[in-house]
Amino acid sequence: MIESLEIVGGLVFAKAKLEFSPRLNVVSGASGSGKSVLVGAILASVGLKALQAKSLKAKWQLGKVSASKDKKSLYILDNKPTTKKALQEKFSPLILHISSYKQAQELQPHFLLELLDSYSPPTLLEQFKKVYAKYQEAKAKLETLQAQGTQLDLQAEMARFELSKLQALDLSDGAYERLLERKKMHQMQEKQSQEVQSALQVLEQTDKILKALPEPKALALKQALDEAQDFLLDTEHALEELEALDIEALLDEISRLGGVVKKYGSLALARERLGQLKASCKDYSQQAELLQESQQTCTKLEQESLRLALQVKEQRQANLEKMQADLQGYTQKLLLKPPLLKLQATPLSASGLEILELELGSAKSANISAGEYNRLRLSLLALKASKRHKGGQTIFVDELDTNLSGQESACVAQILKELSQHYQIIAISHAPHLPALADKHFLVYPHNKQTCVKSLNKEEQTLEIARMVDANLGKEAIAYAKMKLKPRP
Repeated sequence: MIESLEIVGGLVFAKAKLEFSPRLNVVSGASGSGKSVLVGAILASVGLKALQAKSLKAKWQLGKVSASKDKKSLYILDNKPTTKKALQEKFSPLILHISSYKQAQELQPHFLLELLDSYSPPTLLEQFKKVYAKYQEAKAKLETLQAQGTQLDLQAEMARFELSKLQALDLSDGAYERLLERKKMHQMQEKQSQEVQSALQVLEQTDKILKALPEPKALALKQALDEAQDFLLDTEHALEELEALDIEALLDEISRLGGVVKKYGSLALARERLGQLKASCKDYSQQAELLQESQQTCTKLEQESLRLALQVKEQRQANLEKMQADLQGYTQKLLLKPPLLKLQATPLSASGLEILELELGSAKSANISAGEYNRLRLSLLALKASKRHKGGQTIFVDELDTNLSGQESACVAQILKELSQHYQIIAISHAPHLPALADKHFLVYPHNKQTCVKSLNKEEQTLEIARMVDANLGKEAIAYAKMKLKPRP
């Protein structure tokens, strides 16, 4: 709430200094005198309106603010420079402004639902909100993993394909050279086979030579010839195996291994790549497991959110009739038609499984008159104040009693007086009922070609209320004003 305001070099007020009541403050004056400019100056002190004065000094419950304007606006909070945005963020939650038709949060479904929830202990709703917040986090994580999953699936498929190709080959050192040697042997197999056969045939005739030699030399030669025969037989056996070799398969393996050497640079680098692919495939498998776990967590939290939301719904249904009766108590005071509250089912959200809608009589709140709309807002604010008051808030009320009947205006004044027990009220009024209930009554008036504002004493207040009734200040008007200001038992 605001405690004081000082204006210097304003657009309308050359100089003004005001002390406010923490309860009901009323501003009156002739039409066009500058009442709304005064309210605008209060809001400008915390960055919620354009600064239209050389300087403003305001003492709020949250701190002292000074604002000045030369080429640009400068703001200071508790002797420290600050920004307009920072002031707005700090003070906006503490200010309600009833002036613009059909732009109020009080008639929005979320506000109505919060008001309904104030009829129940907060434990269940807080539990639901915590679980739902975790569900939203899990859902966002799952969506991220799923979005990545499409790309990862492709990468995993390509990695597994490359891995299978490398695993099908012998990547050991010298493997390529050994394949080339087998190919060479296969190509020379027929010629070598003939040579081996001829050599073996010659060895069959060595007995005549051995008989012609002395025994020692014959033994030495026989040993050498036996060794040669063993070598030729082994070679013949190897050549026979080559005859069964699938040359096309050998050439294909040479081609594939050659392609690997060409692609990776060497068999050693191909083995290194093989290790990388094995690790990557393991990571992809872990990613798939993580996705599955995320899906399970998300499903579990969604089910838990739904379970709690259903309990919250039952709680709201149980309190709906009570809230409607309490609200009707205020709407009756403001001469409004009976309100009708309806819980409408919605998909699961942070609010639960429903929203709360309000009708007045048989008309939706969007289709009622401006006067009805603002009086309905007052009813809701009064109900909110009775349920859960937040100290330090200020409500600005801009000519809410305009175009109302005398009885309607008196009802609005009474509700604002009631609200002032919980909120600071700063109201612009053209009717006599609200000023008569004011804890402080300010008058905006012209003086020596300047616009001034002052706090009225009891005698001045009597004259101002009488002027609201009769500009000529007739005896009946003055008597009426004195009657309105007479202390009530």
